[in-house]
Amino acid sequence: MTRTTHVTVAITAALGYSILVGVQGIEVVAGAVCSCMIPDIDQKIKWLGHRRQTHSILFLAMFWLLWMLYPSGVTIGLIIGIWSHMAIDMLNSKGIELYYPFNTKNYSLCSLKYNGIGEKIIRYVSVGASLGMIGWMVGGRL
Repeated sequence: MTRTTHVTVAITAALGYSILVGVQGIEVVAGAVCSCMIPDIDQKIKWLGHRRQTHSILFLAMFWLLWMLYPSGVTIGLIIGIWSHMAIDMLNSKGIELYYPFNTKNYSLCSLKYNGIGEKIIRYVSVGASLGMIGWMVGGRL
């Protein structure tokens, strides 16, 4: 999936979390935006292998531990950003090795094409949902 889709979905997820939990969203959104591309560091560090270690529940658990040690809106945002990245990458045929290193099976929910119509629909719906949530928050409901 494209960087733009990862960022827009991370923002939407962070805003949704903020509304559901009833917290100010700026720290959560900042954390999510900062972390939503971290899993793709494996494209720069070749020995990691794309969509393996950095796209696994074990990798996500390391950030959960960070949140347990330093609970804040930013650290929960980091978790949301990484989680949203993993979820979006499961929407194409390659999928992710969700349970790596315990299981190297690729998990995929469907086979959207890179920057194809399905991904664009997700991106535009995500932007619309984010704008709606921002309007909800600015409107005094949070």
